[in-house]
Amino acid sequence: STALDSKEDKLKADAVARGSKYLDWIGQALMRHENSNELLRSYGIDEDRAQRLAGDESKWLLKLWKKENFIKDKAQREETEDIMDILKALELGKDSRQLDRTVVKRLEWIYPYENSSKLPVKLSVTELKRLGAREEDDGAQSLFKSEHIRKPRFLEGKKAMGAAEKGCVMHYVMQHLELSQTDTLEAIEAQVQRLYREDYITEEWAKAVDIKRIHSFFCSSIGKRVKKSQKVFREMPFNIEVSSKEVFPDVDIEDSSEKILIQGVIDLYFIEGERLILLDYKTDYVDRSNMDNVISRYKTQIEYYEKALQIALKRAVDEKYIYLFHTGDIIRV
Repeated sequence: STALDSKEDKLKADAVARGSKYLDWIGQALMRHENSNELLRSYGIDEDRAQRLAGDESKWLLKLWKKENFIKDKAQREETEDIMDILKALELGKDSRQLDRTVVKRLEWIYPYENSSKLPVKLSVTELKRLGAREEDDGAQSLFKSEHIRKPRFLEGKKAMGAAEKGCVMHYVMQHLELSQTDTLEAIEAQVQRLYREDYITEEWAKAVDIKRIHSFFCSSIGKRVKKSQKVFREMPFNIEVSSKEVFPDVDIEDSSEKILIQGVIDLYFIEGERLILLDYKTDYVDRSNMDNVISRYKTQIEYYEKALQIALKRAVDEKYIYLFHTGDIIRV
């Protein structure tokens, strides 16, 4: 080859160009080293033909492995041998019934962790809430069913801001408000405008902020407690591992040690004296005449928020509340 005939230290350009993978280039270089005799012999090349790299002080130990050298797992070797025995038996005309049973057994083999393989490895608290609302669906698989396919936003044209996006606006503003400046509507409006001027929110978002409902929150008993507390933590993300059986109690899970990563964001928690208070606020529409349904809908979320705080802070949560922006109601859970 050109590589073996060259007297230059570097490989010639045409020799490099013929290579299509790293091993092609490494192999051509190693073939010229004085320790490469085994490599040359494997390709049937005369050792005396190669131009050695003059004065190269590096030392190489080159070993070649065939495919069978990599089959180290005993079970894999036994299975390979078993298959070969079947093929040999077919050739020798041995008991066909035994062969049929062996082949059928292999074809009918079922993966023992079939249900576990269908479980998601990670879920958000919001997905858990949706899952709880779809008891008629088939367990974990309901999470992956697309209800509709949306057009890209640039094809939809300008549309009115939806409830979900308005909810994001409220949460974002609540996260960034200076709590000491929330006593009046004007003070809250001034903060919203500051967020807009400093490019934290868009003009569309600024217009969507419901100043009155935010003011009502800070005038409520729970809002006043938040403002007076020593420490307030807002929009705190978390990740916790929980048993898959806890998330999917009705699914027959083969491995009881299987875990699922739960992620979410805690709206707000605060320290009041020695007490830890968890607060989750909701911006969507609720029917005041059916508060039991509201509590049931959000119960799972609150429980995972509580669990996350217990793990992170190594202490119990003393009080848990839901605040409904739509009605101004405070629900103790």
